[in-house]
Amino acid sequence: MLDDASAIATDTPIEADICIIGGGAAGITVAREFIGTPHKVILLEGGGMEIDAATQDLYRGTNVGRSYYDLDACRLRYFGGSTNHWGGWCHPLSPIDFRKRPWIPHSGWPIDYDDLAPFYGRAGKVVQLPHSRFDEAHLLRTHPDTRAFPFDPAVLHPECYQFSPPTRFGEVYGPALKKAPNISVVLNANVVAIERDPDGSAIRSVRYATLGGKRRAVRAKTFILATGGIENARMLLASNIGNDHDLVGRFFMDHPEPIGGMVMLIDPRDPRWVPFVQSHPERADDRAPLGCVGISVARQAQERINNVRVGFHYLPVMHSEGMTALQQLLAREETTTALPQASVGENLLHIVSDVEGLSREAIDRVSHGKPMLQMIEVEVYGQQAPNPDSRVTLGDERDALGVPRLKMDWRLSDFDRHSADRTLRLLAQELGRIGLGRMKLAFKDWDPDFYYGNHHMGTTRMSDDPRTGVVDADCRVHGVPNLYVAGSSVFTTSGNATPTLTIVALALRLADHLKAKSA
Repeated sequence: MLDDASAIATDTPIEADICIIGGGAAGITVAREFIGTPHKVILLEGGGMEIDAATQDLYRGTNVGRSYYDLDACRLRYFGGSTNHWGGWCHPLSPIDFRKRPWIPHSGWPIDYDDLAPFYGRAGKVVQLPHSRFDEAHLLRTHPDTRAFPFDPAVLHPECYQFSPPTRFGEVYGPALKKAPNISVVLNANVVAIERDPDGSAIRSVRYATLGGKRRAVRAKTFILATGGIENARMLLASNIGNDHDLVGRFFMDHPEPIGGMVMLIDPRDPRWVPFVQSHPERADDRAPLGCVGISVARQAQERINNVRVGFHYLPVMHSEGMTALQQLLAREETTTALPQASVGENLLHIVSDVEGLSREAIDRVSHGKPMLQMIEVEVYGQQAPNPDSRVTLGDERDALGVPRLKMDWRLSDFDRHSADRTLRLLAQELGRIGLGRMKLAFKDWDPDFYYGNHHMGTTRMSDDPRTGVVDADCRVHGVPNLYVAGSSVFTTSGNATPTLTIVALALRLADHLKAKSA
């Protein structure tokens, strides 16, 4: 069943077994797992079926740390959540991401990779992946005309990304939820408060409000907060729940993704680059598995760095000076606007002085008939180390429903910078050693306007100890028996992979836990 809170006349409290707050990847995934079960489930979504400016404004906040995206622009508040602008990139976290690493303070999940591995396969089906393998062998099988790079496995570790169509969760899974007799989806129901029982232990109810002024309570046995990587923290902070140790909102992480340099290729026609380079002219399908390269686990420990990967981008062909001059002269013949006479003379001079470059490029074009890949751009897929000073807090301003707005204080450390720098230098050394190309490093420090993943993680981190985390290994808020958190806010470390696949895997694991608990 699907309702609109704005059109519901009654304000009688709703009763349910499970109340899910948030209709993005995590919330919809959990709800789907209960279709056809005896459980009565209600899913509260703050937006409608399409984006709305007034609803989107509820996300507005301020940035008080380093430059970050506007908080009302980097998230989407309508059914399907931020899957509505997701690019579809998928990769699981690596086993090392779950481990406690002595050189990285606050690292170490209370679960390990093997605990989540069974759910990654199921998550791949939810996000409609064609395959759920991410190793180099699978990458090469999908590109049979190439072969592996002879990287030193003690240094570099190639893998690949898979691509979802991408799956828009509201569009793809909304119809099934609407038909399910035991599932109720309520749109435009913005939760404004989470309320405890009188004795202060369990959660009794949540209250939602519409922008039109309607308010209503939902009572349930179990509550799941699934409103996103930073909104989860906002709701807990606004309701003063789960923050006994001042951890809610801390450890905010994103993926820093600066351009790290450019590689001048020794052999521009080397087919081994095809599966690794985005928009490579030879790639028949740009949504096919895409290679990436990371540092081996042993070398990470030796270097005492974080788990950073790099990816590669196609750069258009760099014409020889002679070819550029010839093209300018040909362009002159095809236009009624004549170039200044000096330009003609200069172009002729360039042609004469660069006969070799012009000839080489002309022969290449005639022989191959396709653009020549001369340079590739290297992008860092960074991992930010957990940092308690990188955080979101409540500001003094309130939104239209009376909930305090967020303040974002995103901080990157010297360790984060060093990890990216060392990864790039190790890559450059390997490329030179095996004769693939020469890399010019372009990264020294974080530029003011470099790109970052828009992946919000860590603000309600997972830990067995309530003094170091907000939720336990089952995603339950410490000290609250019936409140769970779903989504990337529970990540203890960020990994370098896009988070959606892990969000879905954790949501599936949570659903299985709740089913087993109620059996």
